[in-house]
Amino acid sequence: MRSLIGGLLALGVACDSPASAPPVVPPGPIERLASPAIEDREAAADELFARRDDGALRRALESPDAEVRARAQDALDALESLRCFPMKPGHRWTYASEDGDVVFTVLDTTTLSGTPCFAVRRRVGGEGVNFFVSVTRAGVRIVRVGADAFTPPYLEIAFPLREGATWQWSGSIGARRVALRCGNRGRVSVTVPLGTYQAWHIREDAGSGGYTDIYLAEGPGVVKLEGKMWDMHNPSGREFTWQLKEFRY
Repeated sequence: MRSLIGGLLALGVACDSPASAPPVVPPGPIERLASPAIEDREAAADELFARRDDGALRRALESPDAEVRARAQDALDALESLRCFPMKPGHRWTYASEDGDVVFTVLDTTTLSGTPCFAVRRRVGGEGVNFFVSVTRAGVRIVRVGADAFTPPYLEIAFPLREGATWQWSGSIGARRVALRCGNRGRVSVTVPLGTYQAWHIREDAGSGGYTDIYLAEGPGVVKLEGKMWDMHNPSGREFTWQLKEFRY
């Protein structure tokens, strides 16, 4: 008997041992789009957006589950909106203004308080400041400008880009309390030194007559900014107009 068992072991045959169970494969983001937990469905859509996985999202549109289709379509629409907000290290935008050129340069990617961000350098004349922007399925958020943190991060541009969409933000910029109302006013024709574009018009209302108008076009992204009184892009508070003259990528 011992020789028989020894022979079986030598041949690699296990005696009286159960078959090993196949490894458990965790559900992927497509499967999690159908999760009963709302938080899991949202996280799955965010993951697919972050991966820019439009192929998987289009496959999800074939799901019999209406909830899965709706979340996949929302993420695809947000990906489409990215065409109007390109953001990669090395990108540079130069705007003509009454005070001379205004230059935005994407320096790198980083993380602030657990939030993935793009570090962007803005230079107006001889003065510059770094600010940090987060781009997610929800849209474009300002996380910090210079030493001033936006708490919570400010949703400046909401994705997907849809005419009539409105949103509000209330929080602090450094030690200052601020409340903003924003809306997407649809597409308009905008002519700047770089050319003529059909651009999405985002209005940011700071109250007391202060506002910022942001114009986003497919390709270069922000082609024009203008505002009156208070504005995070123009802390002096006076009227300003910045028009895109060059985009390098």
